[in-house]
Order: sequence, then structure tokens, then C-alpha cells
Amino acid sequence: MSSTPKSPALIKQRWVQTWVTSRWKNPSIPGQFSAEINNAGQYGSAHVVLPKNSRNLVQRADYHPVFEQPIKLGQTFFFLLHNHVPGSVLAFEEYQGRWHPFPLGSDDVNLAVPCMTGKQPLPCNPATGRPLLLRELDHPGKHGFAFLVGPSELIGQWESRLVPGRPVASDVLNGLVRALSDAGSDEVVLHRLNMIFTNG
Repeated sequence: MSSTPKSPALIKQRWVQTWVTSRWKNPSIPGQFSAEINNAGQYGSAHVVLPKNSRNLVQRADYHPVFEQPIKLGQTFFFLLHNHVPGSVLAFEEYQGRWHPFPLGSDDVNLAVPCMTGKQPLPCNPATGRPLLLRELDHPGKHGFAFLVGPSELIGQWESRLVPGRPVASDVLNGLVRALSDAGSDEVVLHRLNMIFTNG
């Protein structure tokens, strides 16, 4: 019999309860989040949209597609998500092997936002539904993006563990992997996208 402490709110959800149990019994494995994203992430449902110019993804030989057009530092863009799971969406950006929470709210503090089924621009103004434009100013090279969509309660629990502007701790990422692996594909989906930013 396990003496693992469990929160009453977590007991209500089987897949989160399993995460709590396994979190205490299994040590963190470095790089597990990246491996899970590579295995479970769905390419082709998250796109980059450049104002007045939209392109599709091409498939690379290593099965990790990169947006076909490199984006110049400072150029504006937004994401367009094609999603089939309702709830909330939480985004992460990977650069040089480190994952960071990526704010999707109308400010740099709110990380998660409600997510509808169908097409949705990210980030967007909640009052108008119009996209909020993004730009990368300082970091050329490959950037990976992951959009986690699931029940709002679950996404809210993970959002509370993240600090905007700071890399995500490996134990938090590994716990998220365990929760994802316990959830069904009808409850949680992980959308992927890779982009290249250039100096000019």
C-alpha cells in the first residue's frame, strides 16, 4: 500500500492521480519532455501565418518539419492552430535545448487561453478574436513550438507551475510528460511546429 500524498482535487481525475503517484515513485529523466514531444507531437495542425503571406509546412527527411520559409528577425507573424479538442491551450518554445513557457494571453503573464475546436489564431485578442502579432528580435536559428490542448482544469494546474520568462524546470517537464502519457488522445493533444529565424 502506498503512502503517497494525494490532493483531493487530483484524485478526481485518473490521469492526474496517476501522475501524482508516479511522480513520487519515479525519478526525473533528463530530456524526457523533448522525447515525448518528438514522439507524441502532431505536426501539420499548427501553422505560421505571415501578414499578407501564408505558407504551408514541408516535411523534412528526419520527420520534424520546419516551416518552409525562414523568417527574418523582426518580421511579424502569428500562429494558426487547427484543433479538435476543446479546453485550454498552453504553449512552449524550445531554443537551444531549453523549453520556455510561451505566453498566449493578451499580456506576458497569462500563459494559457481558452481553445476552441476548429481554427484559432494564437495569440489573439480575447475581445475581438483577431491575432496579436509576434516577432523574434534576438535569437536566430531553429525554434520549436509545442501547443498543449486539454481540459481547462488540467491546463490551469500546469500553468500555475510555470514562470513567464524562465526556462521550465526538468522535474516540471517530466511530470507533464507523465500526465500526458496517462491522458487519452480525446482529452489532450500536443501540436508541434518548428521555425527558422534568420538575420537577414
